[in-house]
Amino acid sequence: MSLSNDPVSVTARDDRIWAKIDSLLAEICPDLSDLPSLAANELDLVIMNIGVANAGSDADHGRWYNQWEVLKRGPKYAEFLQKLKHGHENKRYQPVIELVDETVLSNPAIQPAIAITLPKVTIEDITRRITEFLSPLQADIKEVVMGNRSLPLWKPTKPKGKYKDFLAGLKIPLDSRGKPDMLLFELGQLCRDPEFKERLDTVFQYALPEHKFVMNTSGSGKTKLLFEGLTKYWGLYLVSTKDTHNHGSKDLQNIIDFTLENAPGYTKRLPSYIESPPETPVSESKKIFIDCLQRNQEIAGIQFGFLLLARLHILRMFLEVIPVNQLAADGPENKFPTRWLQLQIQPSILAVAGIEDIFGKLTSMLVKEFSQRISKTELLQENAIQLRRIQRMKSFRRELPELPMGNARLYVVLDEVQKAAAEHPYAFRSVDQKFILQGRNQVQRDIYGPERPVLRELLLSLVPYDNLTVVAAGTGVNFQIVNDAILSATAKYGTYKTFTDIGSFGSVKSANAKQKQYIRRFIPPKSELQEGDHDKLKALRRRVASWLRGRFRFTAGLISELLADEFVHPHETLDWYYTEMTKPIDDSEEEDRYGTRRFPGFAITDNRKWVNPECMREVALQMSPRRTFAFSKLRDHPDTMRTVIYIARLYWFGSEGVISNVNVSETILVQWGFARFRPGTGAQNLDLAQIDEPLVFLAIAQWLNAGREESIHHSLTLDMSSHDPSTGRNALEHYLAFCFAGLFSAKINNRDLNLDEIFTFTSASAEQIHPEWAKQPARLVSLHRKKGPGGRLDVSPVDWWARPSYSLSAGRSHNAMLKFLRHGTPAPLCFPPENMGPDLLFVLELMHSKKRIWVAVQSKYQNLPTTEIDEYNQGLPLKPCLLHPETMKKAIRSVTPRNFFISQVGVIVDMTIRNSHWCGIQERQQGKKGETPKEKKKIETARKTKETNEQRNLETHKDVLAALSELPDRELEHTGKYSLLRVVASWPDLDGLVKGRRQTSTLIEKTPQFVDPDNHPLAGLDFETLAKVTAHMSPQDYLKVRPSKALAESAKLKRKANEAEEADESDSDEASDEPSKKRRRTLPPGPSSVDSGMQPDTLTNATLPPPSDIDMDFDADADADAETEIRSPETDEIVPERDDRGTARESPAGLQWEVSDEPESDSGSEHD
Repeated sequence: MSLSNDPVSVTARDDRIWAKIDSLLAEICPDLSDLPSLAANELDLVIMNIGVANAGSDADHGRWYNQWEVLKRGPKYAEFLQKLKHGHENKRYQPVIELVDETVLSNPAIQPAIAITLPKVTIEDITRRITEFLSPLQADIKEVVMGNRSLPLWKPTKPKGKYKDFLAGLKIPLDSRGKPDMLLFELGQLCRDPEFKERLDTVFQYALPEHKFVMNTSGSGKTKLLFEGLTKYWGLYLVSTKDTHNHGSKDLQNIIDFTLENAPGYTKRLPSYIESPPETPVSESKKIFIDCLQRNQEIAGIQFGFLLLARLHILRMFLEVIPVNQLAADGPENKFPTRWLQLQIQPSILAVAGIEDIFGKLTSMLVKEFSQRISKTELLQENAIQLRRIQRMKSFRRELPELPMGNARLYVVLDEVQKAAAEHPYAFRSVDQKFILQGRNQVQRDIYGPERPVLRELLLSLVPYDNLTVVAAGTGVNFQIVNDAILSATAKYGTYKTFTDIGSFGSVKSANAKQKQYIRRFIPPKSELQEGDHDKLKALRRRVASWLRGRFRFTAGLISELLADEFVHPHETLDWYYTEMTKPIDDSEEEDRYGTRRFPGFAITDNRKWVNPECMREVALQMSPRRTFAFSKLRDHPDTMRTVIYIARLYWFGSEGVISNVNVSETILVQWGFARFRPGTGAQNLDLAQIDEPLVFLAIAQWLNAGREESIHHSLTLDMSSHDPSTGRNALEHYLAFCFAGLFSAKINNRDLNLDEIFTFTSASAEQIHPEWAKQPARLVSLHRKKGPGGRLDVSPVDWWARPSYSLSAGRSHNAMLKFLRHGTPAPLCFPPENMGPDLLFVLELMHSKKRIWVAVQSKYQNLPTTEIDEYNQGLPLKPCLLHPETMKKAIRSVTPRNFFISQVGVIVDMTIRNSHWCGIQERQQGKKGETPKEKKKIETARKTKETNEQRNLETHKDVLAALSELPDRELEHTGKYSLLRVVASWPDLDGLVKGRRQTSTLIEKTPQFVDPDNHPLAGLDFETLAKVTAHMSPQDYLKVRPSKALAESAKLKRKANEAEEADESDSDEASDEPSKKRRRTLPPGPSSVDSGMQPDTLTNATLPPPSDIDMDFDADADADAETEIRSPETDEIVPERDDRGTARESPAGLQWEVSDEPESDSGSEHD
C-alpha cells in the first residue's frame, strides 16, 4: 500500500466508507468534547477504515495498522485526537492521514510504507545458499560426530579443595556459571534404570505416533527426561527461551522475540471488526481483520519453516559424515544421537569463523534473505522432501533391539514452551469453517475463534509432516492456554496426550534410598576419605535426603554447589543453599514494596556439630542465587492465597517426619512452582496437585511471615476463638505455639528478655520466692538424640526463622509424645494427647547457666462479658476478668506432672469408655431381671477395654515421669521434682492490655501455694510482653487494639438482643414463681468461656483468681445441689455461679451461671 502525500478530497473517495467513518465516530463518541478521554483501542476500527479509504483497496492494511499502533503510544497522540475532531467536523481527514505518515516515517522501528516487490526465489536457490554456508563447516561437524569436540568439562580448581582426582574423574560438563552442570551429567545413562526407562518409553512411543505435552512443576525433571529421550532417538531440540544453564540454540527465541514482529506487514495486535449478518457480504472491517490475520499466519509459517529447514540440513550433514563402519558399534549407548544432542544443547562446541551458534546463524540468514520471496506452502513441501530424505538414510534408520523395523521417526522437542505460549497473544486466531445460508445458496464462511499465542503457529508448522512427532514441555505457564493451543494446532493432524508422571525423589516408597544412592555417586569411596570425613559426609547424605525430599532440581542444585565447593564446607553449603532457596524474594518482583528483601531465608539448625558459623560468609559469596517460586503472582489470586496459607498452617503445626499430602484444586500452583503433579495424574484429574515438599512449605512460610499482611500470624489471630470438638483443641494453643517459637529470641529495646518478663510467677511457698534462674534470658531449643545407645545429643536453637525440623511440633499420638520427651525427634514443641493434660510442652535452655527446664502450658480462652465492656465504654471502672475458681483449679492440675494422664479425682482418664455405649447399656439394664447374652457380652467387652486402657494410661504416666526426670543438664534449684515450669496462659488480660497498665494482681501474684507436693513453680504468661513482641506483625498491635473494638461491637449486639428478649418474656417471668431445681442468681456477669456474640477473631485475657476464691482440695468437689455463694475478695460482690464446663446461660434479667456437678476432663481441651 502506498500512502499518498497528495491532498485527498472527501468527494474523490468512496462516499460509503467516509460515511461509515463518521457514523462510527458518532457512535463511539456522541459528544466530540469527550474524544480525548477515549481509550486508544476504542478508535481502532475508525483508524482502520480511514486506512481503507486512503489506500483505495484492501492491500497491505496491516501496515497501516502498525502505523496507528506507533502513533497511539507516542507523544503526538493528543495532536492526533485534535486533528481527528476537526476532520470529523469538516468532513476532511487529510491532516489525520498526514500525521500518521509523518509519525511512521520518523520512527526507525517501522520501515517506510512503500510497497517493495522482490523477485521470487526458487527452492534450488535456497538450497544452494545453504550449501555455501555449511560446506566450510563439514570438517568441524565431523569432529563433533567422532567425539573429538564435546561438551567442556568442569574441573576442580580450589586451592583448599579435597579429592581433586576423584572429582575430575566424574567428567561432569561445565555450565554457563562455571559450575558442574548436573543436567548434562552422564547423558543417556538413565535409560538403564528400569523405572525411568518405562517412563521414557511412554513419552517417546515409536509405535504410537502421538504428540505429547509433558507438564509438571519447575525442577521436576522435564528437561532431563527430554534429553534422555533424544539420546535414544534422533530428534531436534528447540527452546523458546534459554534457561539459567543457557541450554539450546537461540534460533527459535530470536524469531519469537525479534524477527517476527519486525517483519514487513506483520500486525502485532489484530484489529477489531464488525460482524455482518449472515445473509450480507463480509464487512469492510472484517476484510481488514482477515487480511491482517492471514498475513501474520503467512509470515509466521515462513519463518518457522526456515527454522525447520535449517535444522534438517544440518542434521542431514551430520548423518552423512557418520562412518558407515561405525554404525554397528554405536550399540545401546547411542553415541551418535547423543553427540547430535550435545551440539544442539551447546552449539558453541562448533564455534568457528565467528559462528557461535550454527543453527541460529543459518536460520537468521534464510529469514533475512528469502522470507519475502517464497510462500509458506513452498517451504512446507520442501521440508517434507528433506525429512523423507533423512529418514531414508541408513545412519538414521539404524537398527535398535526394540525397533526391529528401524527408527524412521523424527522427534521435535519443544522445551520451555511457556515463552511461546505467552508471546504475541493478540496476533493470531483459531479458524473454523461453517456453511451458512446466504440468499438461496449455502456459502462457506470462516468462523474465528479466540485469540491464540504464537505457540499455535509454531505447532502448525511442525505437525503436518509424516513420521514427525512433537513433544512439548514447559513450566510456569498457564496449562489451559498451552492445552488450547496444542489442541487447536493438532486437531487435524493427529492425536495429542498429556504426560505428568516425570518422577522425583519422594514419588515412590524407595525414594529416600534412591536419593541417598544418587548423592553417594558424587562422594569419594570410604577408602579415599580423609580422617573424620566419613561421619561428616554420612551425616550430610542423611540431611540432604531429609531436607530436600521431592523434585530432582532441589538435590541436583545442591550437588552442583557441593562439587564446586569441593567438599571443603559441605554442611555449611547445605545450610546456606537452603537459606537461599527459601528467601522470601521473587525474581519477578521489581520493587520491594513489602520490604521482604531484609528478611532471611529459613535456616536449618540441625547437626550443629558439623557446622562452623565462621565459614558461612565464604560459602555465601561463592553460591549462585536461585529463585524457584513465583511469589508475586499469589497476590493477584486471593482464593489461591487463602489455600496456600491454610496449607502452610497445617504444615507449620504438623507432625515431624510425616508430611500430609494436601490435594489442591489449583493447577496454577504447579505453574508457579509450589505444587506438583504426583504419579497417576492424567488428563482426567489435572486439578489434583499436591504440595508435599519440605522446602516448598518453608519457603511459603518465610514469604508469608516476611512482613506481609497475609501472614501466618494474621491467620492465627483470626481463628483465635475457634474450637475443634473433634480433636478437643482450641486455636489459642496454636497461636501460643507460633508465638513461643520466636518469643524467647525476641528483643525489646535491643535487649534479651528475662524469663520473669515473659512469665509472671506466683508464690512457690508461704513466702514470696522469686526463682533466681528466672532473672536470665532463655532460648527455646530442640533436643535430638541420635539413634543407638549413648547417641550424641544435638542441641539446636529455634526461632521464627530457624529450627532443626520441618514442622514446629511433634505428633499428637502417645508414641509421638513419648518420642518427643525422650528426645527422639528434632521438633521443638509437642502437642500432647488430649488426656495427658497440658496443651503444649517444650524445653528452655537458660542462657547464662546453660541449664534446661521443661515448660508445660495450659491455654484458656474466655470471652469478655458484655456488662464489663459497657462499663468500660461508659468510662466506669473496669473490673478484672477472672477465671472461675474451678476452671483455674483444673487448668493448674492439668500442668502438674503427677496428674498427667490422671483424672481430677485420681482415676485414670478413660477416653474409650467415656465415648462408648457401656454407661448407656448399664442404665438400660437397671430394673431388668436378667440380661440377654448379647448385652452381657457387650458389657464384658467394655469392662475389659476399660481395664486395658487404665493399665495403658498408668504405664504411660510412669513413662512420662521417667522421661521428664532424664532431661539432660536440667536446672534443679526451685524447679520441682522434674525441673518443670507450669504455665497457665489465660486470655484476655484487660488490666494489662485494654487499659494499658499493669497491676500486680494481673495474673496470679496473690495466688497461694497450690497443692503440688513436687513443688513445681507456677506462672502465667505475660500477654503485655507478648503484645510488644508481636506489635509489628500483621495485624499490627492486634493484642492491644483489636480486643476492645471487637468486644465493644459484640456487646452492642448482645445488648440489643437482651433488650428484645426482655420485652418478649417480661410477663412470663413476673408470673412464674416456681423455684428452679438448681439455684440461680441474676448478677453482673462473670467470665464466660462460650459467648455467642463474640466475633470469631476476638482476643481477650483473664486474670487468675485471687487467693481466697480457690479451694485446692483435689478430692473435694462442689455439691451441685447445695446453695453456694462465691464472693470476690476485692468487691465483696457475689460472683455468678457456673458449671464446671464454664457454661454461661442467659435470661431476660441478665446473664446467669449455673453450678453443676458434672465431671470434667483435666486435659484442657474444653473451650474455656
